[in-house]
Amino acid sequence: VTCHVSQSEVGQGIHTGMAQILADELDVPWERIAVRHAPLADAFRITLYDYTAQFVGGSLSVALLFERLRQAGAEARARLIEAAAASWNVSAAEVRAEQGVLRGPRGLSAAYG
Repeated sequence: VTCHVSQSEVGQGIHTGMAQILADELDVPWERIAVRHAPLADAFRITLYDYTAQFVGGSLSVALLFERLRQAGAEARARLIEAAAASWNVSAAEVRAEQGVLRGPRGLSAAYG
């Protein structure tokens, strides 16, 4: 799983923090999250007060991006479950994510990430 982060890692540990947030929501081991610096693009800008940009946020980086990463991870997990359910012709309620593997009825499984 690759996470593109707009803030630079300059020793404050944000790449580890971002990986852990995303891993928790995706239900995948955090060591399997690759964190890459995002390209310069509007989609990766964040707003702090009235200032919108890509910048080194220091200790604010995790706080500013926590909710976005949490929601992105939860949405990705839900879509993976829905895709597996459709492929296996079962209901999404019968599919669960566990440590980077989707598990369904009758021993069905598929790894992701």
